[in-house]
Amino acid sequence: MSQRLGPAWAAAVWLLMMPATGSAAHLRQHDSTEKVAALADSLYFAADPMASLTVCERSISGGADGLGVRWRATRAAIALGMLTTDMVARTTNYDVALTHARRAVQMSPKDNDGRYWLAAAAGRRARADDLRLGIRLANEVHAQVSAILAADSMHAGAHHALGMLHLQALKIPRWVRLIVTHVMGLDVARHATWADAEEHLARAVALEPEMVVYLSDLADLYGRSGRVIERDRALARLAAMPPRHPMDSSYRDACLRRWPFAAITSVRR
Repeated sequence: MSQRLGPAWAAAVWLLMMPATGSAAHLRQHDSTEKVAALADSLYFAADPMASLTVCERSISGGADGLGVRWRATRAAIALGMLTTDMVARTTNYDVALTHARRAVQMSPKDNDGRYWLAAAAGRRARADDLRLGIRLANEVHAQVSAILAADSMHAGAHHALGMLHLQALKIPRWVRLIVTHVMGLDVARHATWADAEEHLARAVALEPEMVVYLSDLADLYGRSGRVIERDRALARLAAMPPRHPMDSSYRDACLRRWPFAAITSVRR
């Protein structure tokens, strides 16, 4: 662990050892959760999602629980899942993310932060297991992002999640999609189109152009659909983007490896 994170960890230890008794307990817990959230953010954006998750979970264990702590724990666990190449560890991290996200939504069912991180966790977990579980989680993603977009049509994360839901459905052969639509109730599988996937992914990139994951997924969509010019333009932008989230570098580099690097250099000229 780097030396510059030492003060942050000292602050975390102090927060989690703070006593909270009597009538001041609720106010002190609220103050604690705000400080834990700020600390979790600083650790996460310092590319240490494990430390961020640990701070959140120690806070929860110590009684300082809250919506902001839960969705930050979800975010950190998702990042850990995306960073590992071990499928068992990936699934475990996504399960941890789902647990925290569901608790966040229980705390505040109409809060878009909780809803989004539940959709994000379910979407990642849906790609890591059996078809039946994947369909149930895909329906959960669709329900959450639909609710978010009904309240906020400019929510970039919801557009990205919905675009990816369409894109994942398109990977399934059409005859299988028809079966899962009628037998298992995955309605989005029947209506999934390249146009809808592109619309939502492009909207996410337009709303938050600094998000490496959004642009990577849009570039993949262009590549898979044979849109070479659009793909190469997206890759050129992607190659120049600085990482913000812990998984950005690995996610960006994996996307660039999937497509010819010569195409990127030709677009830059």
